[in-house]
Amino acid sequence: MTEGTGGGEIAVPLEVLARRLGRPPDEIVRLDSDENPYGCSLRVLEVLGSAESLHRPGDPEARDLRAALESYALCARDRITIGAGPAESLERVLRVLTTPGQAVVVPGPTRPLYAAVAARLGLRVVTAPLTRTFDVDVDALLRLLEDQRPAALILPAPNDPTGTTIGPTEVVRLLRTDLPVLVDESLYEFAGRSVAPLVTEFENLLVLRDFAVWAGLGGLPISYTLSARPLAAQLRQAAVFGGATSAPGRAAQLAALASLQDVAMLRTNVRALRQERGRLFRSLRKLNLLQPFPSDAHFLLCAMTRGNAAAVRDHLADHDGIIVRALATPALPNHLRISVGRPQDTDALMRGLLRIAEQHPL
Repeated sequence: MTEGTGGGEIAVPLEVLARRLGRPPDEIVRLDSDENPYGCSLRVLEVLGSAESLHRPGDPEARDLRAALESYALCARDRITIGAGPAESLERVLRVLTTPGQAVVVPGPTRPLYAAVAARLGLRVVTAPLTRTFDVDVDALLRLLEDQRPAALILPAPNDPTGTTIGPTEVVRLLRTDLPVLVDESLYEFAGRSVAPLVTEFENLLVLRDFAVWAGLGGLPISYTLSARPLAAQLRQAAVFGGATSAPGRAAQLAALASLQDVAMLRTNVRALRQERGRLFRSLRKLNLLQPFPSDAHFLLCAMTRGNAAAVRDHLADHDGIIVRALATPALPNHLRISVGRPQDTDALMRGLLRIAEQHPL
């Protein structure tokens, strides 16, 4: 299950869930978190299992990883900056681009990470409401930028929890304001499109990416940004966080390198999840219980058409050991966010939801 954090929720560790539900961990179907159900590459386990240098800190410049990312990200290594997860990368970017008291614009609803990092840096957060279909209204956003004069704009692509993605044409319109635009592509592998090629054309564009979900490295936070060369150099020089280097540890760097050596297998897993996302969407639409929205991410946002999202979440957890996330915010007052799992996970979820729809007036 998940625990509320004032607009977002934190996934409870599997071991804690198992004790709470009285079930063995392997009987719990986890569809509430940002975990890859297929795990990481076996190459990662082999490399970390045989590494003899994990007691040493990681390379602050992450030279080997930046070199390896050139072919995967199709970006020169001097435009790449390695970070210790998306929160650290985001904080470093905002430290370089903003000063306390300035404003940053984010879409809403979106992941609470952006507001949390901005608040830690003393920044004002201005929310740009999404359309009824959860898309970015570029015309309205341009008017907001003109009115607020923020220091930066953050655009998740895909967005969490809506699963929607802004296209390159719309991003270009926003880049032409000369405002620094950070496009969070942490989940871009599931969307299949990117604005990264625009980095060579627009010096005010930054692209943030993460290894957590597509590569199954959620336990070893490691991320990277793509940007103009001068800004990338600034970001590498600003690699100080909490009084210590913010470069990811050696284990995380080795794991990311190993993942890039096994990209074909990891892409097979991503394709499997994208295919299962379609099957889950079609299955959920047949229920007289909730309405799923199309998604470019590894999850589906679902509006309850009858009943209460929290009640459905609790019933699935207590009776089936299936964990989904319930949302209850002004923008999403009665919604479920369901991560895509393996085919057997979808089957178990549908059995549980069908029983609820047929037997339990909610």
